[in-house]
Amino acid sequence: GIGVTTYQPLQGGLLCGKYRRDKTPPARSRMAESEWLDNPDEKLFHRLEEFEIEANNSELHPTQYALTWLLNKPGIQSVVLGISSLGQLKELF
Repeated sequence: GIGVTTYQPLQGGLLCGKYRRDKTPPARSRMAESEWLDNPDEKLFHRLEEFEIEANNSELHPTQYALTWLLNKPGIQSVVLGISSLGQLKELF
C-alpha cells in the first residue's frame, strides 16, 4: 500500500536525447553547467544511444519513453519532472 513519487526521472537531461558523443552540450544544459556531468565516458554514451534506439522503436521521444516506462512501474504514483523550460514540457505531448 505504499506509493512512490520519483525525482530526477530524466537524470539531469541524460534521457532526453540531447547529449551526443563528440558534440558540445547545448548551452545552459545541465551537462554544460554541472560538474557531475562534466566528463561523460564512452560507456555512458553507448548506453544513451541504446536507450534512444529503444525509444525510437517504441515511436516515442526519449523523454516520453523514459516517463512512460517509469509511470508503468507498480507503485509509482507520480514523478517530479524538474524541467527548466516550457519547451521541455511540450516535448511530453
